[in-house]
Amino acid sequence: MEIKQIKYASITSLILICHSLFAVGVMDPKVQEFEHENPGCPINSECSEPMGKLLNQWLKTLESAKTSKTKKLNEFRKKYGSPIQMMAQKEIYENADPVMWNSRCKFHNPKNPNNTVYRGFAFLKDKIELDKARFTPVYVYEGTEKKKYLIPYGDTVALIQNDELIVLKDYEDHFYKIAIKPDGNYRFIDLPNQTTRNALAKKIKDYKCPEERSADKIYFSKYFCQRVLDLDSNQLKTIQVGWSCP
Repeated sequence: MEIKQIKYASITSLILICHSLFAVGVMDPKVQEFEHENPGCPINSECSEPMGKLLNQWLKTLESAKTSKTKKLNEFRKKYGSPIQMMAQKEIYENADPVMWNSRCKFHNPKNPNNTVYRGFAFLKDKIELDKARFTPVYVYEGTEKKKYLIPYGDTVALIQNDELIVLKDYEDHFYKIAIKPDGNYRFIDLPNQTTRNALAKKIKDYKCPEERSADKIYFSKYFCQRVLDLDSNQLKTIQVGWSCP
């Protein structure tokens, strides 16, 4: 009898442990809200109370934008900005109020904590630029010429249209697209899903770079190249992208 009781107790404990582990990874959004001292802020992030309130506003806008979605998102962007991912060191707080986490990249976490690089995002209105922040550099090749862009850290280029890089984004399972100009100006756009799917089907994710480019080894570890569709010419173009870690 004692052996059976121990066996049942072990099974019960295992079930409780598994349930706890599952709960850590998959948590009800209503519960998540109370995991941070500032409601609206992501779990385990450095995030201020005003930023938590702004994130709640952003999420409500995404949830309510069933019709005229692009118009509503651009209106919000012009007034408050929208979350754009970046990397930065602690000095970013001198001029901004970002949301930040520890980076999983080993070289972003050196022995000297003063040199630590964090990942996060900030609300930017018109341009993908922010003092002391780093965004992903992308070079678009046209023959021997190349043009530099900056895109949100962690995002990828889906295609090119009207000399703009089209990037697919999502926030809390709400999906949208932004178009980025060489000068950093960005906006939300409408683009048929079928057009996007066709472009992604033609994308070559690993391609030999036309030239070598050295990374700074502080924020980015290397560059790699891809081929993406330019809708205007219906031709593939080579892009060279900064990369940190898997």
